[in-house]
Amino acid sequence: MPEETRYVTLSGNVPNGGVPPGRMAASIVRLPSAPNPGHYTFNPGPFSGAYGPPPPYHAQQHTGPYYPTLHPGPPPPGPPAPAPAACGSNGSSYEPPGQYLDGHLLHGDGWSYITPSENTTIHFLGDGTRPCDAPNGYYPHQFKFTKHKVPTLMTLGDLIKRLGAPAGDRNGISEMEELGDARFTVGLTIMQGSDDAKKTLAEIGWTQRKSEAAPIWILVKRPPM
Repeated sequence: MPEETRYVTLSGNVPNGGVPPGRMAASIVRLPSAPNPGHYTFNPGPFSGAYGPPPPYHAQQHTGPYYPTLHPGPPPPGPPAPAPAACGSNGSSYEPPGQYLDGHLLHGDGWSYITPSENTTIHFLGDGTRPCDAPNGYYPHQFKFTKHKVPTLMTLGDLIKRLGAPAGDRNGISEMEELGDARFTVGLTIMQGSDDAKKTLAEIGWTQRKSEAAPIWILVKRPPM
């Protein structure tokens, strides 16, 4: 019969707590288990008892729509909304190019204006100022005027009326020619009821090309008081 050997410490206790040599103490003594790193406990509000940061940390709250973290941000925008229909189009997708004058749409409430292809620009002195009547035509002062686009196929008689000249054959409009150095002179004068009033602006030379080369100054012609 083999001889049995027993070991005791100097204090009289069993060595190594009675654990046989070669075995881990953890296999005998049950240690507190840690949470599985692949699982979490959701707790809205402060963490209390669950695994997570200590108080007073609060979980992030989302007030808008939730998007997966793999694709942050809102979803891509949808197709653009159709452009609003032009005035007068009644929903039609076709817009005639003639309703634009120098890139500007001429329109009102539910309609657009088809402009003639040829237009000139006039500089109108409508307040009665006549720099050309100054002594020697020298007028070194500022004066007010307005600019207008006018179809060159418009008659001069119609233009006289549209500029607001008083009724009567003795009223009309005059062209004021610019000589330079603040000097002006009276050019062509057209009276209502005259033969020239039946002509168009193009026929007397008030064309788009002329207005691009130099201003066409227009005055209201009234009889002397």
